[in-house]
Amino acid sequence: MKVLLISPTDFNNYRKVQPGRIPLNLLYIASYLRQHQANIELKVIDCIAEKLSLEKTNHIIKKYSPDLVGITLVTEFYNSAINLTKNIKQIIPNCKIVFGGLHASALPKEIIKNDFIDFVLAGEAEIAFHNLCGYLNGKLKITSVPGLYYKKKGKIKSNKIKFIKDLDSLPFPARELVNQKLYFTKYSKKTTSIMVSRGCPYSCIYCAHKLAFGQKIRRRSIKNVIEEIKHCIAKYDIHSFEFIDSLFISSNKYTKKLCEQIIKDNLKITWRCQTRIDSFIPNKNNMKKDIIQLIKLMKRSGCQRIYFGIDSGNEEILRINKKSQKLNEIKEVIDLINKQGIKTQATFVLGLLGENKKTIQDTFDFANTLNLDDIYYTRAYAYPGTEFYDKLADAKKIKKKYWIKGQDIIYYDNFTSKDLDKIIKSRLLKSKLSPVYLARQLILLIKNPSKDNIRSFLYRTKKVIKKIIS
Repeated sequence: MKVLLISPTDFNNYRKVQPGRIPLNLLYIASYLRQHQANIELKVIDCIAEKLSLEKTNHIIKKYSPDLVGITLVTEFYNSAINLTKNIKQIIPNCKIVFGGLHASALPKEIIKNDFIDFVLAGEAEIAFHNLCGYLNGKLKITSVPGLYYKKKGKIKSNKIKFIKDLDSLPFPARELVNQKLYFTKYSKKTTSIMVSRGCPYSCIYCAHKLAFGQKIRRRSIKNVIEEIKHCIAKYDIHSFEFIDSLFISSNKYTKKLCEQIIKDNLKITWRCQTRIDSFIPNKNNMKKDIIQLIKLMKRSGCQRIYFGIDSGNEEILRINKKSQKLNEIKEVIDLINKQGIKTQATFVLGLLGENKKTIQDTFDFANTLNLDDIYYTRAYAYPGTEFYDKLADAKKIKKKYWIKGQDIIYYDNFTSKDLDKIIKSRLLKSKLSPVYLARQLILLIKNPSKDNIRSFLYRTKKVIKKIIS
């Protein structure tokens, strides 16, 4: 069986879509298939990283002639993915097509209604995709495929989603199936993503993460994570890592042990992670001295930067959108991490429920009080399956299924997506090109004129200029 896994892009603007992270989800599926399926041929296409047009993608598909195509679907690229699917069926009529990913997990019943789509996988796809191949090969029953939506005699059928309990049972992602030179950060020309856990227990109303991974935290063993890091060093000569967990520090004890093992094994890596402010707030289980010790261990083990989704500088907006954090605690945590020599970066989301001009200005004012190495502003996206989407749809602030019609999202207080994009662009111009910001970056560069820091400065400057003139 020939299997093709595709991460699509916006084919109408494929040259402008910024490369993201390595498609870890597809590479996990590929490695699991390799381990458990005999006589299988695999290919992965990352249309974003490879800057592929629809015509070029069609050419690759025709030449490869797969029996089964798996497409990971995000809301922003819905129309492009559907057009690609139609083309595949025209090129190879007998080819089976399965959709997965966040959008598919949110709306499996809607997507399976499409005449060009044979199957939809909701939830985690490694075991499910393997079982689907087994079904297509006549070795398994269709009911053995967890999270599968399919059509039978004109009716939609589905199987229950099952999350993978033992993440150590998954083989390491098949990173060799993509051109790793296409994935880099401002820190390194050669970097990769890695995940130590799945699931997030929090209930931020605009987050779609739980649709695919659930809310219960499942962690890999420390040994398994260390083995993957060593594998990447030995096989790919990669020493730079992005931990892409939505909540990297879901357990201070676990993170402490991981850092200690990295130091003990003298791995000499650099890494970045994303977590919540809560991870560094003292409580009955973690005193302030314990938290300081954790930050120091993170620094010693190679942590360069921590990304925070602060989202708003107005506590009422945070409360309405179920992001439980206090502004004074945010400032204290940022200062605490900065003192230990780890850089901090924050993202603020404009257009959340209850947003107005005053609350947006509150966010800008609050961001100015934080000693952050970098700040990003984005507008809130109404992803289907989230409470945020449901509330906006019920209030008729957006058109249901807006991703099909390209409908401009209208936010509370009459903000449109274009309004917010204009506000963000203006703010970016003021903050990123301000004398204070540029002076801070130059001082950091002068203090440590390493190749990585020079590359970081040039990369950031180029990205800002592109954003401003776009």
